[in-house]
Amino acid sequence: MNSWLLSAVLNEVGRNRESLDVARVSLAHDQYMMWKLARMVKMLEATGKSDQAATLYQQATRWWPESSGMLFYRFNGILQRGDFNALAQFAAETGDKARVTSVLAAINARSILAVRSACSGATQHPRLVCMLGLAQLGDLDTAFALAERIYPSRIGKNAEETDRIWLDDPDGELLAYMTSAVGAPMRRDPRYIALAQRTGLLEYWRKSRLPDFCQPPRPEPVCAQIRRR
Repeated sequence: MNSWLLSAVLNEVGRNRESLDVARVSLAHDQYMMWKLARMVKMLEATGKSDQAATLYQQATRWWPESSGMLFYRFNGILQRGDFNALAQFAAETGDKARVTSVLAAINARSILAVRSACSGATQHPRLVCMLGLAQLGDLDTAFALAERIYPSRIGKNAEETDRIWLDDPDGELLAYMTSAVGAPMRRDPRYIALAQRTGLLEYWRKSRLPDFCQPPRPEPVCAQIRRR
């Protein structure tokens, strides 16, 4: 598999340390390609290496000054590690291309009511930020209600129906938010297992390798249920 795509898949299933390593290999073979630079920036942010991400981002935007992809990849990486203050600062610096300033202000003010108001009618990227921000603030009922719409079932009644779902919509919404640091509050809720099951994550983890949040030295409590067959 192409190393860039492999890094993306590993990120989706929560194997972010490996995703970063593969992104690094991918970039080494084509160090000026915009999408490989963007993925490396994203994975550096997602794994908490924000200083390295900032340096590479500054370099990459000199080479690709009009790239919205670079901007959104870094935004996604910061969101994956769950730093809403850094996200607000980045949005302000880049002109709030994702249109999330009001949502982030409400999250950082730690006001559930303000977040709900700012999120009224939100679509696409703001809706993800709303879900994750509400989970951080403890409003898990609303967060999981949003998750029901953001992550519909990817599993059919049989293998043929499942194949059809994936063929009709091969991308779906990014699962990486559910498997990275920002998803930790949702993983502490019993409803997380149902979400993992309907998106195919649970089957993958049980048949393949567990995500980073189930690895030593501190696997999360939900991992006991993930391992259970």
